[in-house]
Amino acid sequence: QWGGVFQLNLAAFQTDYEDMQLFIFATTPSGNFTQLTRNAADAEISGIEAEFVWQITDMFQLSGSYANISSELVNAQIDTDGDGGFENFNGTRPDNTSDYTATLVASFNVPLSNGSNLDFRADWRAHSDVYDDIGEDPNRRHDSYNVLGARATWTSASDRYAVSVWGRNLTEEEYTINVGPYQPNLNQLNFSYAEPRVIGATLSVAF
Repeated sequence: QWGGVFQLNLAAFQTDYEDMQLFIFATTPSGNFTQLTRNAADAEISGIEAEFVWQITDMFQLSGSYANISSELVNAQIDTDGDGGFENFNGTRPDNTSDYTATLVASFNVPLSNGSNLDFRADWRAHSDVYDDIGEDPNRRHDSYNVLGARATWTSASDRYAVSVWGRNLTEEEYTINVGPYQPNLNQLNFSYAEPRVIGATLSVAF
């Protein structure tokens, strides 16, 4: 901490998993397509994390975070197609594990003369690509993305009433939140996308 206006938190970590449980979509010997839970691999994960809060003025605050992660499966010999043969996934990333994440938030608070309050907030989120399944299949990859949001809120002097106008994904970033799994017999993937730009308003009353 510096001068009561700036705080920085740093962390480094190393995690070793043994018999890591993985959810695996597989074809069973009988030909059925199902999701299995298996103690299928070991994993090594390490990284650094940083977060800060900077009270630049009485009304203006800047905060953010960043994480950089290195991860890989170890001793990962897994049968995913039910044929009795084991596939080698050593050195690949576990599913839904990012290389980095980052956030940045700016907030501006304006006290009004009648005791009510105006608060303005803008936020940015970034995320690296991830894979929706083990093996780093390029067809099951979520691309990296950057998302912007903003909110303006008026709060009454009694804190009973609040009115907000807000927007999410203001730049209409197109990114997936689910890919797959492959559909049995069709070998097709289902895709689910994050919401587009959404703008709205919220009225809150506390009782």
